[in-house]
Amino acid sequence: MLERISQVQGIGLLHDVNGNAHPLRKATLIYGDNGRGKSTLATILRSLSIGDASLIAARKTLDGTLQPKVILQFGSGHPVNFDAGAWSEQRSEVLVFDANFIERNVHSGGADTYHDSACQLRLPRRTETPGRWRRHRAYALRESAKKWTGRPRVSTRIEKTQPESG
Repeated sequence: MLERISQVQGIGLLHDVNGNAHPLRKATLIYGDNGRGKSTLATILRSLSIGDASLIAARKTLDGTLQPKVILQFGSGHPVNFDAGAWSEQRSEVLVFDANFIERNVHSGGADTYHDSACQLRLPRRTETPGRWRRHRAYALRESAKKWTGRPRVSTRIEKTQPESG
């Protein structure tokens, strides 16, 4: 399990970041304002997961003097590094559920079924009532997460929001 993102330098908005003070859990939610490096961090983790160093090379900090480097700490203090354009090892157990994941794996609209090498989703057509469509979409996302993680208890909750009065 990924326990800590110790250092990131020379990648996107993460010029020289030390994350030693922030331990990670089994499921970690990362949030922040626009332009703070969330997508860069997701790209780093996806690169580690699939072993594709070109994803990091494409995000090298513009006008930066530091070469891309990442130090991650896994269980029992095991380090995994990205240095000199390559990962020390691939960690396919790291999963990133972000916009890229949804774009590649969740489809709706004209097609009823989407096939991918690792998952198959069946989504309702958008012509259904909005409430029913949201429930079907939530179900499809839960099923997709089960196929990717092997865990049956993934919660996807879609709530209606009421406009503020005032």
